[in-house]
Amino acid sequence: MDKATVTVLFITYNHGQYVRDALDSIMMQQTDFPFKVVIGDDCSKDNTREIIAEYAALYPDKILLAHPAQNLGAEKNFNQLMKRCIDLDGKYIAYLEGDDIWKDELRLQKLYDLLEADPSASFAYGKYLNMGPDGQFIDCKIPPYRSGDIFKDVLTCQYLPSMHTSLFRTSIMKEIFNSSEYIGYDFYIITELARRGKAIYLDEFIFIYRETTGSITKLVPEELSIQFRNIMMKYNDEFPQYVREGLDTGGRRLLYNQVENDPSMRNLGRLLRTYNGTLIHNKYLIKWFFLQFRRTDKKHAVATQKS
Repeated sequence: MDKATVTVLFITYNHGQYVRDALDSIMMQQTDFPFKVVIGDDCSKDNTREIIAEYAALYPDKILLAHPAQNLGAEKNFNQLMKRCIDLDGKYIAYLEGDDIWKDELRLQKLYDLLEADPSASFAYGKYLNMGPDGQFIDCKIPPYRSGDIFKDVLTCQYLPSMHTSLFRTSIMKEIFNSSEYIGYDFYIITELARRGKAIYLDEFIFIYRETTGSITKLVPEELSIQFRNIMMKYNDEFPQYVREGLDTGGRRLLYNQVENDPSMRNLGRLLRTYNGTLIHNKYLIKWFFLQFRRTDKKHAVATQKS
């Protein structure tokens, strides 16, 4: 393969139902520069790898297979793919998972043009849409994304640009990856990109996030909370005020997400212990009861059906 200007890191596991859509959304990209796709299937148990082999045969000049020999887990698989992308030494790196979709056929070109026009920027990013398992789009509030120095915005958890909508400089990603502080999670990577250069915001929807139970990036709540706190504490000595605000804001957002996924008594207790009287906190207290009763009704229906 000839050297590419952009390398796409494509990670997948048990995405046979969706992986064709994801790969098609990459292959439809219209660019005036060459790009490659480095694919790492983490030993899927369905037909994901067979589908990938079909695409590798169709696009031998674009697809490079980097499947691990054994299941590594999401973080280790991501990191071995990131190393491959860095070693290929293209100018930029993009990212996609096997159950998601790039919405815009000019997604790579638009972000590439923005970064080429501003060498001081470390990455460019856009907006995304949420799609439910049934294929219906889910309404969500657009965060106050912007261009410029957004390090404080990210560290204080005002918003987090999605890696899936981003294009970032390989040279800067190499610095981050080779750092002894490196953690292979999107919050850390985006924070470090924002720390090392400007961000450029493209006010367009260029990515579709498909909410599925098998999403690679879905961690158990406890793991996510621990990882979030560990990352925040890396910045505590240098930016203590940002960290305090980030732990409060980000911690509450994690809690609200956890209530959505698990209206347990434990999460009700956390809502009560951290009560601050805000409208959003009251909303999630009410939502906990609604979700709890709905879950109880489902369990009752299943038990009745079995009997």
